Amino acid sequence: MSLEIIGKIIKTGIPIVISNAAPTLSAVKLANEAGLTMIGFARSNRFNIYTHEQRIHH
Repeated sequence: MSLEIIGKIIKTGIPIVISNAAPTLSAVKLANEAGLTMIGFARSNRFNIYTHEQRIHH
């Protein structure tokens, strides 16, 4: 997940993004500052939560 994609998602007001890709460090920083919950490496029943994990109940 790139900085550009995360920026576009933030502009739409979507609160959570899930991807099977890895985020860049700059994208994680932007998501954190904007309050976006970012989930990456989503595969089958596993995933990594990078920002604002309090929104996710697992």
